Amino acid sequence: TTTPGDVTAANNAMAATTRTAVALTVGTPSSSPAAYCVTGGTPTLTLANSAGGNIQWQTSATGAPGSWTNVGTNSTTYTPATAITATTYYRAYATCNANNDTSSVVTVTLSTPQVVSTAGGTRVETRRFEAKVPADGTANSVGPALNAAANQVATQVAGWIGG
Repeated sequence: TTTPGDVTAANNAMAATTRTAVALTVGTPSSSPAAYCVTGGTPTLTLANSAGGNIQWQTSATGAPGSWTNVGTNSTTYTPATAITATTYYRAYATCNANNDTSSVVTVTLSTPQVVSTAGGTRVETRRFEAKVPADGTANSVGPALNAAANQVATQVAGWIGG
């Protein structure tokens, strides 16, 4: 079958088009912050160097295979809607047609220090420790003055607790 042109020869030429295939790359995840102490928060997860696909963020309480739940979609950043209440694991899962790739795991740690002993009763005593070290305000004197002051306080605390 032949289709006639529109009789304008200039319309018959089509410019060359270059298409570049991009390999699916899930990228490298990171978290800011990577840890919380006592109270959880909402970390911001970021995926660097991702290319060629749709992104699905996943979370897990254990990081074990089969424990992953989809939480955020098609963005190189993810922030949970609520604060974490325990150490939590995150990863990104990228797909493009039949291809897929899973990132490394990012662990956001929640440390919850606990009192393990109340030896000595229930009395709480507060002490104030002071250190006085001269400094002239220059960068060369402030650092050594802070170190000396910290050492003075450490010595006072050690004496107070009997160390």
